[in-house]
Amino acid sequence: MRAKVAARVAAAVASAMVLVACATPAVDVAPTAPAVTAPGTEPAAPGETVAPAVTQTINVAWEASPNTTNNMTDWGNHTPTQNVIYLTQGPGWAFFDQDLNYVRNTDFGTFSPTDTAFNADGSLTVTYTVNDNVTWSDGVPFDVADMLLWWLGNNTRFNTITEEQYDEQYYTSGDEGYVPLPEGEVYFSAGSAGMTDVPAFPIISDDGRSITFTFENPRADWYFQFSPSTIAAHTLGRLAFGIDDPMAAKQAVITAMGGPDNYRAQTGNEVPTVVTNIGVAGPLTTFVAPNVTELSQLATVFNTAFDFTGLPSDPGTFLSRGPYVMAEILEDQFVRLVRNPYFTAYGDVVGRPIMDEITVRIIPDALAQATALQNGEVDLISPSATQDLIQTLQGISGIEFEGTNESIWEHVTLQMSGGGVFDPAHWGGDEDVARAVRQAFLLTVPRQQIIDLIISQIDPNAQVRNSFTFIPGSPGYDQVTAANDSSFYAVQDLELAYELLADAGLADQLPLPVRVLYAVQNPRRVQQFQLMQAAAPELFTIIDEGDETWGTRMRQNIGSYDVALFAWASTSTAFLNGEANYITGGVNNIGGFSNQTVDDLWLEARQTTDQNRIIEIAGEMENILMNEGFGITIFQHPGVLAWSDSLENASSIPLSPTMFWNFWDWQRTAN
Repeated sequence: MRAKVAARVAAAVASAMVLVACATPAVDVAPTAPAVTAPGTEPAAPGETVAPAVTQTINVAWEASPNTTNNMTDWGNHTPTQNVIYLTQGPGWAFFDQDLNYVRNTDFGTFSPTDTAFNADGSLTVTYTVNDNVTWSDGVPFDVADMLLWWLGNNTRFNTITEEQYDEQYYTSGDEGYVPLPEGEVYFSAGSAGMTDVPAFPIISDDGRSITFTFENPRADWYFQFSPSTIAAHTLGRLAFGIDDPMAAKQAVITAMGGPDNYRAQTGNEVPTVVTNIGVAGPLTTFVAPNVTELSQLATVFNTAFDFTGLPSDPGTFLSRGPYVMAEILEDQFVRLVRNPYFTAYGDVVGRPIMDEITVRIIPDALAQATALQNGEVDLISPSATQDLIQTLQGISGIEFEGTNESIWEHVTLQMSGGGVFDPAHWGGDEDVARAVRQAFLLTVPRQQIIDLIISQIDPNAQVRNSFTFIPGSPGYDQVTAANDSSFYAVQDLELAYELLADAGLADQLPLPVRVLYAVQNPRRVQQFQLMQAAAPELFTIIDEGDETWGTRMRQNIGSYDVALFAWASTSTAFLNGEANYITGGVNNIGGFSNQTVDDLWLEARQTTDQNRIIEIAGEMENILMNEGFGITIFQHPGVLAWSDSLENASSIPLSPTMFWNFWDWQRTAN
């Protein structure tokens, strides 16, 4: 049974920030997966041979189970799901390498602005082309019909109801989850609305391999806004409309969304002319009026049919266009992947994977992962680092390990709209008093002490993170931190904190009550809370609001806390990834922060490709966040990568998909 809010907390492709609990309860190590044949993977494509008998296999550990094959829904942004999607579907258009360079994957396809990219009206035209040899694991070609699903599922202009209405009317807390949408109502529960800036139906090439669309409001990070679908259009059409023929099913999907009546016979010059306003997000320009009844059917299948706990009975719901396909799943135990015999889209950028089989074993506890590595049950692990884990790894022979920086970073966010001491309403609407209280509290947060007592035991080189939007060590970090006034909070300063409170006329009301919400099941968070609680008792009475359901409370009960201590995870180096954390009404802006200048700066950042100006914007925006007391950054999470010494080319990056980023390079040491 899944709670809706858990999906919302896990999601964040558009914002590219994931809220992270980092809890590690102890469980038994998963049993060995028995050998079975993957359904839907035979026979091999013409001219291809089925992969030979297994010669190299690898078992890797992760802390939680995947739960969908649809990368466009909230659950598709769940980190364990993203890992398996990356293994089965491959890196798609591009990926980040070990040096965090953005690498275009020309083995899969190409993309670029066209000759008319920067149009006279300020819009941006982009073309994506997928290579001829990209197919699904049932042999059906991957083409523009599949690419259009990203535009459909992430374009809120198709929705006739809002997310709130959908959650209230068509989601239950029972095992059945979402219920079918009635005729005439449409809602695609995608994790991103980036394609809403593309109101016109994309232009399709005559061979069905290229798609061209125009951003009405261009974004500097346009290349992060479009991804290849991980669900097949012909499966969606079959399940929604009962059409078995793959090409007919694809056409039916395109027709339902208002596309051309023969998507494989276009000249590439067609211009949509029919404008219809079917949704809640504004007009949509299409070839013909979308069929709302059919869109309702598509949305119901899109939202629900690709979720799983065990291996789905319908092979069409877990097709792969990458090097591996799921063969077996035992919930909360393991996911076994085998070669996709139809996969030939490898070359100079992404090589043909060496491993014939990959099993992802679900082991939530970090020490249990280390034990599994010691016993040879897994070959590669990358759990959150603790001092106990490092000491354990130091005592294991036959392995190698190294410290890493994770994509996750710790911070506190102050609640400005819940009626507590950081909310102007608490002080009769006095913004200046509320701001002074926020600044004073942040000056008491013992950031360096947290590093010294908790983090440096794991990573001796750990430092305080001083930017909300730039990863330490990434290009621009030093410039942003020099401009964002983070030096105001460089050291814990209780005297200055008292002066701020006294100047605000609050000296006789001290200590002020502050309720801190955090994941009580996470030992590191407990330690941080205790240090915060002991930091300045004469100024603030820190009230323990630790809760196992911290994520639910953080979004659903904003009046129950004043401080949220948690983490965000970065999935790219793009500055705009943080937008939803800080803009007014942003999906991850859980503190209710609102500032028109910050909103305007984000708007400017979306529309410029000048990287120097983006760094300037980041400094200006973060300066406001620091001075308004939005919250405070603390540290980049230390990680650890450990592997069997018989495994070569293991490495990790501080972005999702971390240790999986170069899975095609994994191989065994020659005997």
